[in-house]
Amino acid sequence: MSNKIRWIQLSDIHYQFDNYNTVKVRDRLVTHLQDLRQSIEYNFLIITGDVTYKNKGYDSDTIAFICKIADILQIEKRQIFIVPGNHDLHRSDLRITILKDIFDGEISEQANKADKIFCDENKVEYLKVLQDGFKRFSDFETTLLNRPSRISELHFVEEDENYRIIHLNTCIMAGQDGEDGKLFVGSSPLYKTLRSISIDDQDNKKVNIAIGHHSLECFVLPERNKVLDDFQNYNIDLYLCGHAHEPKYVKNFGGDHTLHSFVCGSNIVDDSSKTCFISGQIDINTGEGKVDFHTWDDKKFEWYIDYSVEGPETANMECVFKLERLGGIHESRVSTQSRDINTTEFEVVAKIYPEVKSYIKRKMALSDLEESPFLLESNRFELADVVKSRKRVVLLGDAGSGKSTELQHLAWYCSQGADPLYVFSII
Repeated sequence: MSNKIRWIQLSDIHYQFDNYNTVKVRDRLVTHLQDLRQSIEYNFLIITGDVTYKNKGYDSDTIAFICKIADILQIEKRQIFIVPGNHDLHRSDLRITILKDIFDGEISEQANKADKIFCDENKVEYLKVLQDGFKRFSDFETTLLNRPSRISELHFVEEDENYRIIHLNTCIMAGQDGEDGKLFVGSSPLYKTLRSISIDDQDNKKVNIAIGHHSLECFVLPERNKVLDDFQNYNIDLYLCGHAHEPKYVKNFGGDHTLHSFVCGSNIVDDSSKTCFISGQIDINTGEGKVDFHTWDDKKFEWYIDYSVEGPETANMECVFKLERLGGIHESRVSTQSRDINTTEFEVVAKIYPEVKSYIKRKMALSDLEESPFLLESNRFELADVVKSRKRVVLLGDAGSGKSTELQHLAWYCSQGADPLYVFSII
């Protein structure tokens, strides 16, 4: 028996989206997977939502396409794991009315109303309306997998000998415009689901993979923090998702645990999507893992492994990682403990940095963490002024918010000699 588990992840298939390039992509995907399967044995297939397009339904061709991929990978239907996306959702008028009520008010009020939907027996009819939006998806899943859909459970776990798949329905409160960064996923029922995971020594060697449609950045911040904390406590190793149509790798640190999040691209070709799927593997003995982002080249009409996907590692390198709890060896990390920097220990070297052409001048919210952990919109400064006036600065922001671009611009700004030289260290 192999000591590695391997998988393919597809997301945002949008099968009813069928322009010329997208149909060609699907045909070439089948061929590419056939080539991969000649030398690699896969354990399961993951589909992280948006099987259909704008809730247009699921015809026999949709099911046939997924079954063909499963046949190529030589996996059984019990090894197909799928969660719904926001395009798999029927948005009834009653659903929209309930969501508008939930999302009215301050975040604390929203959180309280969302929690009642999941926990208050008096709100059971509201939850039923939200779940009814997935009726067509439920029927499709039952037909595809030849087993009853578990969508009514909201979040649930499926287990194999060497891994667990934790299903998250991140779309339970989806269905409104501009909802990214504002979603509630039901942290209370999710916590109950995670509590069912055995964490004794033997079972603790299983790889724990959570799957959902939305990335963690799409959750409202208090909800995101709860989910991350629960993922840490129950040894969730990977979170696989989609939705953004843009592949990305994100590390979330918490204590001695690292959650590796992989965002898959879409399976369509249009102006706002990066056509991509993921192949991954983990050695269950050492914890060593590797993910490849397979991207479609619409000029050469072929798939290639893309090493330029946004992530925490240096560009143009393989996306490799290590699950610490399996391998017993911790990744090296830079200490965040504050320390004084003696500038006399450094040799000053002049370097001319190229100007960042894509840079957009902006100001950032400033917080003195000793007084308050909250950022004030009215307290905004340019980064160069902040760095000159303080000994230590931590630049915070969600993945993709522009931290690296901001620092690149700062390096270019400093190299121009416009202001007196000052020394700072980026860690």
